[in-house]
Parts: sequence; structure tokens; C-alpha cells
Amino acid sequence: MLKATLTKPLSLLFKTSVATGALVGASALLLYTFQDKLLYYPSIPNRLPKTNEVGFRHPGEVNLDYDNVYLKTPDGLQLHGWFIKTKENYETAPTIVVFQGRAGNIGHRVPFLAALEKYCKSNLFIIGYRGYSYSEGKPSEKGIKSDSVTTLDYIFSRKDIDVNKIFVLGSSMGGAVTVYGVTKSSHPVRGVILENTFTSISDMVNAVYPKLANVKNYLLVHKWESIKHIHKIKAPICFISGLDDQLIPPLHTKNLFDASTAAAWKQIVEIENGTHNETWSLGEEKYFSGLKEFMDRCLTEYKPAVPETVKVEEKL
Repeated sequence: MLKATLTKPLSLLFKTSVATGALVGASALLLYTFQDKLLYYPSIPNRLPKTNEVGFRHPGEVNLDYDNVYLKTPDGLQLHGWFIKTKENYETAPTIVVFQGRAGNIGHRVPFLAALEKYCKSNLFIIGYRGYSYSEGKPSEKGIKSDSVTTLDYIFSRKDIDVNKIFVLGSSMGGAVTVYGVTKSSHPVRGVILENTFTSISDMVNAVYPKLANVKNYLLVHKWESIKHIHKIKAPICFISGLDDQLIPPLHTKNLFDASTAAAWKQIVEIENGTHNETWSLGEEKYFSGLKEFMDRCLTEYKPAVPETVKVEEKL
């Protein structure tokens, strides 16, 4: 009787364990095999901005004055971006370099760019990473990191803008691109803005695939370890956090804030109902007033030190 009583639950436990193990194994295989496609998603549903709906194809559709810009990467690829001139005195205005998140093309950012120009009275430069929008190549961590440095080299080379007023803004994965670019570039920026970004891909696995926590180090090809490098940023940092972000836990912003120990100063703008992609639109007034106040303070109180010699870019 006792044997019969124990056999059924033990059998069920065994089957459950096997099923759980199979699920974890399948998840691990999926993560390892399709890592690029899971992280980099340039087509929603199409890669090219010209295929977007009206209002999302180019900045001219929202009455922004813009130029197409083409950059050459060290490995010979052509990147495409837009340089948007603010409506008044663009030569003396601040310029914000915008690094987008992992999904979609630069056309999907046109409404945000219009609002950014309106509230901050700044020039804007947004680049399509390799494999995104009209840019050549295939996305990878190594490649996009190189693209970030190429982008900053370009914007600081322009003769028609005030290069002492360069800010860099990155949202989601673009925050990791920003941290890398700012810490590796030889050019000193006036301020850094990080919106709804993560500490590392490893920490994101803990949040999204917790069952893979014990094996993730054997699986991850892409690292994006901002948490290990943000302490190198000396410029002021403004963190913007949507507290209703269902993709990247707001705790990541708090951890990055704590780790940014060298920043001249730092602040967090929290948008209570802000979601991952709509923080700026759901909390528009607070979002942009906080951003504008941060930029104004940077322009009046912070003057970055100009390096005596140009640093050689470190190995990616």
C-alpha cells in the first residue's frame, strides 16, 4: 500500500522535473542560437524608414530642417543618419546625439525628435546602427560599439556647430551604446542622458529568463556591461526612468545611478506612469522640463576638461 501511495507522486515529480529541464534546455538553446535576433530587431515591420507610415518616414514630415548624413566606419561600412537643425541659431545651439533602442528604424523616432527639438531648442543627430535603417552591415555588439565612436567623431568634427555643447542621449539599448561611446571617445561631452536602460545583458537575463541564471555565462555572446563602465563618465548624467516599464526593471536605473561615481553630478527624473517606449509621451511635461533644466545647468555650471592628447581607441 505504501509503495503504491509513493509511486504516483514520485512519478509525477519525475515527469515534472524532466519537463522543467526540457523547457530550460530549450530556452537555453533558443537564447544561444537566436541571440542576435532576440537582441537586435531593426524591422518592425520593415527596416527602411521610407516604408513607414506618413509622419514616421523622415523629419521633414514634421517640419524639421534636416540633412542626410553618411559616415564611413573603420571596417568600411556606410552608416546613414539625420542631422536636424534647430529652428533658430543652430550654429550656437546645443546638439544632442541620439542613440535609439534595439527595435525599429530611425523613422520611428521622428515624433520624439520633433518634441526634443521643440522643448530643448537643440540640434539633433541620430544615426542608424549598422544593419538598421539605411545603414549597411549586420548588427553586433562589437560593430555597434564601433559605430558609437564613429558617430561621436563625426559630430565633433563639424565646423558649423558649437562642439562645446554636445550632449548624448540613449534610450533602452541606446543607453548602453551611449555609455560605451562616451567612455571610449576622446571627445568630452557636456552631459549624458540615459533613459530606461539596463545595467547589462546578463542582468536582463535574470529578469526575463530567471531559469537560465546558472548557465547564462556559457550562453551569452552579447554583454553590453554598462554597469562596469559607467563609473568612467565624468560628465553630468541625467537618468530618466519610466516607473511602469515592463521590459527593463526601473531598478536597473537605480543601480546605474549608484555606480556612476565619477559624474560631476547626477539626477533621476522619474515618470510614474512611464512605460518602456512611451515614457516621453506619457510624461511629456515632466520629461522635457527635467531634461531642459539638466541641460541648462550643464551649460552654465559644467565645463569639460579637454584632453591634452587624443586617445587611441581601445580594442573592442
